[in-house]
Amino acid sequence: MELRTLKYFVTLVDEGTVTAAAKALHVTQPTLSRQLTQMERELGRPLFERTHFGIELTDAGVTLNRHARRILELADKAEEEVAAPTSAVSGVVHIGAGETKAMVLLARAMAN
Repeated sequence: MELRTLKYFVTLVDEGTVTAAAKALHVTQPTLSRQLTQMERELGRPLFERTHFGIELTDAGVTLNRHARRILELADKAEEEVAAPTSAVSGVVHIGAGETKAMVLLARAMAN
């Protein structure tokens, strides 16, 4: 399974129809349908059913949608981190302090 195909699937879920998804992805409708059909073959289960109103996910489609979104989010995060300049300082800052009047000043400074 390829990231591109997962993006196609998630876009289909978001757009609701193959036509709208193909337009959003800038691919032809037959290309998108072919890729989604191949994905269903790979997984051995139908992922959605076409209805008069668009598509309806099967149980397998709901599960794939949940995981695909996480996978794509992680892939984007990895790409972002790898592309970041090596001289950049990043990370999480934790500040620990007692309950004093100085904390009011610190809280105001952090809010700005």
